[in-house]
Amino acid sequence: MYLAIVFLGQNPSSQIYVQSKAKYGAEIGIACKIFGQEKEEFSEPEVIEKIKTLNEDQDCVGIIVQLPLPASLEEAKYRICAAVHPLKDLDGLGGIVNGWKQLGVIGFLPATAQAVLSLREHYALGSMKGLKIAVLGQSNVVGKPLAIECVRQGAEVCVFTDQDNKEAIMQYTQ
Repeated sequence: MYLAIVFLGQNPSSQIYVQSKAKYGAEIGIACKIFGQEKEEFSEPEVIEKIKTLNEDQDCVGIIVQLPLPASLEEAKYRICAAVHPLKDLDGLGGIVNGWKQLGVIGFLPATAQAVLSLREHYALGSMKGLKIAVLGQSNVVGKPLAIECVRQGAEVCVFTDQDNKEAIMQYTQ
């Protein structure tokens, strides 16, 4: 059994993330196979076909599409992520898993959003009911799922972009 990481391109930050994921997988006994480094350029159909093959592989227990994708595939990002079968979509980037979460069907949250909530719990910060929470960023991996979960737990949430100024964020939270 293994975890598949679809890593296309040569983004230096992504290389570090992928290495860390593979190292952690080895530490906990899950093999990680990295796909997409065999050549420099891939077409959208090639990537989707590879994901379909991984979806059908019974030994593949999960798939991560490492973002950002190369510029040549950025327009296809949502189609590529949506090609991952929901039961193997470990980041929830295909959309279905996050939809199931919002409907209360499953308790899934992407890893970074879950980490934020775990830190709140670790430091015994109590209920979010009635709190005003500012979330910086609107990504599908962190910002949006975190904001929605905070609202679900009773917080008032405002999501800011990285273009919003510090004063606006501070004013909101006071």
